Amino acid sequence: MSTTILSAGRSRLLLGLSCLAILAGCAGPRCTPPTGLSPTTPAAVIATGGRIGERVRWGGALARVQHLRDSTEIEVVAYPLDGCGQPRLDAAPIGRFILIRSGFVETAGRPVGTLLSATGVIVGLRDGHLGEAPYAFPLLQGHSLSWWGHSSGARQATQGWPRPRVSIGIGGGSGGYYGGGIGVRF
Repeated sequence: MSTTILSAGRSRLLLGLSCLAILAGCAGPRCTPPTGLSPTTPAAVIATGGRIGERVRWGGALARVQHLRDSTEIEVVAYPLDGCGQPRLDAAPIGRFILIRSGFVETAGRPVGTLLSATGVIVGLRDGHLGEAPYAFPLLQGHSLSWWGHSSGARQATQGWPRPRVSIGIGGGSGGYYGGGIGVRF
């Protein structure tokens, strides 16, 4: 009879751990790609000189900030975005752009290299320079802005999945012992 009680206890433990694993998997972060936005890049806008009025989602690494009287202009080295809208530094840069936001955007805690993404409308091109080289910057009138962290060291090795991450393990060993564990990584 004691063997039956032990088997029932193990079964309940396994059932409980399985349910916990399923629930933890369902509770994970969900990312949905933007819908209805153009897949064009800053480099493509520069090459064609067009796409004015299109709504896009761009992002990259902060290069420079200029606070003006009624707006803030943020120069960004653009990178492709993952499904969550986070810049993918494992890819090659896809140009630069200037994000224009109405009012003052506080950037004091955001050093050069901080990752960001924004959704907005392409409102034009502005001739400028990168060092001594001429460069045409696409202008993005930003409606939303997301900050992701700093590009050196802060980039997560999770390929775009936001942190924290939850891991669950279930195993059995010799002698009829079973175990499980839950880990959280930040």
